[in-house]
Amino acid sequence: MTSNVSEAPQNISKDVLSLSNLLGEHYHPLQPDLILAKEFEIAAVGGMGAGKTYAACVAAIRHAAKYPGARVLIARFTYDEMLKSTKHLFFEIVKNKGLQQFFVKPKVWDSREGTNYARMSNGSEFFFSNLDKSLDRHKNVEYSFVFIDQLEEIEFEVYQILLLRCRLGVCPPNERHVIGVANDEGDNWIRRRFLTMEPPHGRPTAGASRRLIRGTSLENPHLDEGVRAQYMMLAPELQRRWVFATMDATASRLIPDFKTIPTFDIPGHWPRWIGIDPARSTGVTCALWVTVNPDREEYHGVAPNAPHFFNEYWVEGRDAELHAKAINGMNGPWNPRAQVMDKTSWSSGIKSSKYGQLSVADLYIGAGLSVVPSTGDEWARVMLFINAHRRGLTVADTCKHLLEQGPAYRLKGQLSIEGRPMRIAAKARFHSVDAGGYALSLIPTKVVAVDRRETRYAFDIPEGLDRGSKIHWEEYRKNLPMYKGNESVVAWGVDELGQDDFADRTYDLKEAEDEAY
Repeated sequence: MTSNVSEAPQNISKDVLSLSNLLGEHYHPLQPDLILAKEFEIAAVGGMGAGKTYAACVAAIRHAAKYPGARVLIARFTYDEMLKSTKHLFFEIVKNKGLQQFFVKPKVWDSREGTNYARMSNGSEFFFSNLDKSLDRHKNVEYSFVFIDQLEEIEFEVYQILLLRCRLGVCPPNERHVIGVANDEGDNWIRRRFLTMEPPHGRPTAGASRRLIRGTSLENPHLDEGVRAQYMMLAPELQRRWVFATMDATASRLIPDFKTIPTFDIPGHWPRWIGIDPARSTGVTCALWVTVNPDREEYHGVAPNAPHFFNEYWVEGRDAELHAKAINGMNGPWNPRAQVMDKTSWSSGIKSSKYGQLSVADLYIGAGLSVVPSTGDEWARVMLFINAHRRGLTVADTCKHLLEQGPAYRLKGQLSIEGRPMRIAAKARFHSVDAGGYALSLIPTKVVAVDRRETRYAFDIPEGLDRGSKIHWEEYRKNLPMYKGNESVVAWGVDELGQDDFADRTYDLKEAEDEAY
């Protein structure tokens, strides 16, 4: 294989930039496909150890060598991962393949240098960056080549910004590329954009070309038999993601699909609970209202004993007092059985010269929102959603953020293969999933309707009694349970009596009074 860069600068040998030199005699089939791809957008999704990052670094170097004055962005989500993984590999390739002499910066060829900048003798530049902070530094810079490592770690909105910045005119339009390499994380925006081409992504066009390149771990000729054996010992569902990269839609999903139904007025006797994921004065405060059908018949698509999310609050950038007032206002005349808030709201505090140390929860409680702390972690909330799904969970079509974030709540990366805990991708932004999980933690296995009957005394005192008798029976009645219908609801210091027994003992107060007097 001797594919060369035909327009390489005179001071860089074509043989040095050939794929036979950069990849060697044995390579993963995915690698030359990625390096030689002509499309504007290229996503390489493969198993672990498929050589995706290596190939993208090679493609970036060849592009910069071919077009003097090229500007290349090499990025990953976090700075630490970019520095220790992507940048380190780039520097190793340049050093090991005899390309270091064609770089004028940095003077000391060490990936730990602090400028995160490299320049070739032909004026082409490389910028190494992270994408988890402000993107303002990228919005005013044009690139001719963009490489995003671990593309699955970033949100589509970030990817869109970088697409728009890849427009530097040092090369023909068909030589500009945005390359992303990713692990298979199932149903995410990469799958929807490059494989199924679902809205809003749609299909590529001649002027906005797009390509998906896939490969398995086992196609890498450099994997020894021990590593291959370890891969084949993985559970089948992990093999599909981490070895064969099948891009199955359900591979990393944590929450089952929601059954969406049109919104309707919740009957007054249905019990209600609220889960709240709060912010102080910045960020999003989200609240979700859940109810359960306590009746024996289905109602508007909600099965008996099935949970139903029927209302959502999602507002950014208000003070806690305004959030609390709005949430209380959305309750209307109905009192929720309980309201639960993220337990960390009690530990994250602020200092006040007047009140001392205050927690975020204190601000909401002080504003009139009665709440209790949540229990469990994100994995407990996942199980709550799964159990609610088994009970027939439905979501009103007005709960837009929950409907959007539920399917995107997924596993991140491949950490458990190294014995470390699995993580959830971009967990901090899933405010609606957190609020919904808090609400679901409150509902019992079997619910009963809210009893809207008026609470009454155990018996009525007849009219016409003298003052002394009236006082006597009022005092006696205070020690008896209150009733709703034929059921006692409160007992004050005495054993509750069945209604029939009580009726036998107080068969006719008027008659008893007549006999006594």
